[in-house]
Amino acid sequence: MKKATEDPSSRIATLASAIDALLASEACFDPRVIQRMIRDAFPSGNWLPEAMCKSNEQGYVRHVLHSDAADRYTIAALVWRQGQHSPVHAHHTWCALSVVEGELLEEYFDYDAQGAAAVPAGSACRKVGEGSSGTAGLHLIHRVGNSQARTAISVHIYGVATSQMSYGINHVLPVAEAAIA
Repeated sequence: MKKATEDPSSRIATLASAIDALLASEACFDPRVIQRMIRDAFPSGNWLPEAMCKSNEQGYVRHVLHSDAADRYTIAALVWRQGQHSPVHAHHTWCALSVVEGELLEEYFDYDAQGAAAVPAGSACRKVGEGSSGTAGLHLIHRVGNSQARTAISVHIYGVATSQMSYGINHVLPVAEAAIA
């Protein structure tokens, strides 16, 4: 884990200020810009304090790094042990993520409206500096997880107040069962 000489709280404050400026100036918001901001805030990988890198055996952990005072967004570090993954989900809000340590597998899904379920549509290995972003709705359906032996950490920014994180982010979807031949 890399350590920086600059205080991590000032680095998070700098990222939050950039997001504040973007949200104040953007007439047509694009979460890909937020994804690039995360990547640029971690140019040489993880510099988060050790307390924000703690994992849990039961499942991946979200550590809140910043709560926007106006409740427009939350910045969180997600820590993934081997074998841990999110459910298959779309989003109730915009979101962006970037890997800052280790490697994650992002599986993509299309939405089958007739079956009201997610259908596998591919995957991508996300290394440090890589990630994804999406708007609210069924535009980005994915599952993120760690299949590597080493712990992985990703930074996510969600367009939701911290108090709404437990229900305001993931729109969990069933996965379509394979056709029986």
